[in-house]
Amino acid sequence: MIDGQLYTPHCFPLVAKTYHGDQWVGVVAEVLDSERITHYVEGKAVVTYSKPQLGGEAKSVDFEKRAGEILSEGHLALQAESAPTEFRNVELLSLIGCMDKKASNFKPYFVQADNTSCKY
Repeated sequence: MIDGQLYTPHCFPLVAKTYHGDQWVGVVAEVLDSERITHYVEGKAVVTYSKPQLGGEAKSVDFEKRAGEILSEGHLALQAESAPTEFRNVELLSLIGCMDKKASNFKPYFVQADNTSCKY
């Protein structure tokens, strides 16, 4: 869903800078379950969407049987479809954790509590 509307084409036309030549570009994907996914390039949000689901232009027997299923978990894939791409410093950061400020492992960036993981 983009701006409250179901978007089914394979690609979304972004208004973002094109980077030419050999240079590293910082990209972040912030995934908050199926409620909000935002992609950032060099710190600037380039697309935000929600409720990712199976269907659209992707065709397979499995996808067609599960069309419309909201995805809230799964695998991450890094890919480049039209040009050689190299990746470095790929990091994953869980946003679920101890949200009790009295705990030694409290982090202010957590967005979902798992206070069973708190350490005192």
